[in-house]
Amino acid sequence: MTGKQPPAGGGQGDGGGQGDGEAGRVKALDDRFAAIENEQREQRGILDKIAAAVGGGQGGAPAGGGQGGAPVPPVASIADQVRQEIADADQRRRAEEDEKTWRAGVTEFIEQVKAEKAPRPPQTGLAARARRVVLGKDWDA
Repeated sequence: MTGKQPPAGGGQGDGGGQGDGEAGRVKALDDRFAAIENEQREQRGILDKIAAAVGGGQGGAPAGGGQGGAPVPPVASIADQVRQEIADADQRRRAEEDEKTWRAGVTEFIEQVKAEKAPRPPQTGLAARARRVVLGKDWDA
């Protein structure tokens, strides 16, 4: 890490050289942090422009470049959209399962109906005619 340290300003004494080296290191770190902060401000401005373009001009970019203005609602709306899509997918899946269950029940009922015996054919002959006369269902004969 000695290669990145700025050269000491002057004397070779312990107190003077070390103090200048420390001040130089602090200045170098301040410069690096300032560069990073400037880059973040530029990126925030670009993201605000993108958010304004995607949002159709609603909300727009914050005027002062403050934190949290425009980026929060799009993130929240995206999260809401994802939650809604998940809920819709779950609802479709449940509806498909219900449809399969209902279809299986209907198919089972149809098979039961088909398996039932057909009604007896009408009885003919003397015994059947006598039964109908006694029970009162055949007065025509």
